[in-house]
Amino acid sequence: MRRTHQEATGWGWLTTESSDALATGMAIYALSRHSNDNRERSILKAVTFLTESQTSDGSWQVPGTKKTARNKPTPTSNYWGTAWAVIGLLESENRYSHIVPGTENSSPTDQKNKPDA
Repeated sequence: MRRTHQEATGWGWLTTESSDALATGMAIYALSRHSNDNRERSILKAVTFLTESQTSDGSWQVPGTKKTARNKPTPTSNYWGTAWAVIGLLESENRYSHIVPGTENSSPTDQKNKPDA
């Protein structure tokens, strides 16, 4: 998986394609589930890609892979891409809060279990 990582960003649905939210979110999720310090750099770059490519309405534009929609965002691709981007970001936040900018150093479960101040 790390060999197909686009050096500066994330992953594309096809290894020869540009990074997109769908493949990047899936990759972040998979890599985060199998923790390893060597993966942190790839995950951080992918998280940066997702946070910088999110649209103002909170979704991600993902190009279709079918011939008729090649390289054009489609509603189905956007829905799936947005879902997997969010899943990947949540998983990275839970496991890599120490390297992901803007996250707490504890999991949401830890926050929920803290008594009110």
